[in-house]
Amino acid sequence: MTFTAVLMTCAALTGCGLTGRFTWSNPISGYTPDGKGLRDPFILKVGNCWYMTGTMSPYGIVEGQRPQGVPLYRSRDLKKWVFLGIMVARPDDSENKWYQERFWAPELFAFNGKYYITVNCCLNDGSSHGMLLAVADDIEGPYTVLTDEKPLAYGNDAHLFADDDGRTYLFSSGICGAEIDLEKGELKTGLKTLFTPIKGSIEWNGEHSGVGFEGPYVVRHGDTYYMFYSTWTRGYEVGIARSKSPLEGWEIDPEPIYGGINENSCLHYGGIYEKGVYKYQDKYREAGHNCVFTGPDGGTWIAAHAYDFVDGEVKLVIDRIVIDDEGVHVIDIDPDTGIVIEIKGPTWGKRSVKID
Repeated sequence: MTFTAVLMTCAALTGCGLTGRFTWSNPISGYTPDGKGLRDPFILKVGNCWYMTGTMSPYGIVEGQRPQGVPLYRSRDLKKWVFLGIMVARPDDSENKWYQERFWAPELFAFNGKYYITVNCCLNDGSSHGMLLAVADDIEGPYTVLTDEKPLAYGNDAHLFADDDGRTYLFSSGICGAEIDLEKGELKTGLKTLFTPIKGSIEWNGEHSGVGFEGPYVVRHGDTYYMFYSTWTRGYEVGIARSKSPLEGWEIDPEPIYGGINENSCLHYGGIYEKGVYKYQDKYREAGHNCVFTGPDGGTWIAAHAYDFVDGEVKLVIDRIVIDDEGVHVIDIDPDTGIVIEIKGPTWGKRSVKID
C-alpha cells in the first residue's frame, strides 16, 4: 500500500479499548504522578492497557540522590498514568552488584508469553556501563534479573527486536547489534557496529566531536527493516536507517523525521542551524529517543521525550505515524476537519483521532 492510500484509510482503523475520539495535546506535561516526567519513554500495549517505563529523575548520577530502579506505569487512556512500582530495584550497596546507578532507558519486550525488561546501569562510580536483562511471566511482574553476575553486554540503550522467523536481536547505541538467546539471557555473538555518524559530513547526522547515535528502535515492514535512532548535533532529533537484514547493510536516510533544533546546540557541537526543518521548530529545542507503539486507533504511533523553549522540563510527545514501502511518515490529523497531512514532528497543541 502506498503512503497516499494509507492516508485515505488511517482514520478508519479499528480502536483498541477506546471509542469515539481520542484527544491529546503535545507536549504532555505532568503525565506521571510525581509530575517530573520520564526521559526515554517506552510504551507497550497489552490487552486494553498501555504500560510505560522510562528514565526516572534524577537522570544521571546526582550527589545525594540515588535512582530507585525501573519504574512501571499503567494507563487505560494514554492520559492518566498509575504508578505500579519499581520492577527492577537498585540493590543495596552491601550486595556489591554491578548495577547500582543510572537505570537509563528501560524498555519492555513481549515474546513467547513472557515479558522482558532491558535497562542500562553502572557501578556507583559511573564506570562499566552495561545492559541488564530481566524476565517475568506477567507484564506487571515480578521480574527476575537474568544478568545478576555480569552485564548482558557493555554499552547503552539496549533494545530487543523479534524477527518474523522467531530469531531475536539486541541493538544498542553506537549503533551496534547482535543476535540474542533470550531464554539463556546471553548474546550469541559479540555486538558489532552497524552504522555510525557520516564521516566528513557537516549535516545533522554527520561526524561531530562529542556526538553519536543512540536510542535504536527497530520495526519491520515487508522485507525492509527500519531503525529509528537519535542524535544531538542540532538539539535532539530522530533519524531513520533501513536494511534488508538485521545485522548488515544499513543505510541512513538523508533527513530526520522527528525532533527539535536549537542554536545553542549547533554552536556547541558544530552543527548548522537551519530554519523550517520542522513544522513546529519554534516550539521544541529537542525531542527524541523514541519508541513505537500501538495507539488508541489501532494504528502505529511514536512516543519520545521533549524539551520546549519555555520551562526546560522533560515532557512526553506522541504522534501518529505510518510505516510503508516508502518509509516512515509522521502524520498530522486536523482535529476539526480530519484532514491528514505528512509533517516532520512532533506536533504541537490539541490533536485528535477518530476511533471507530
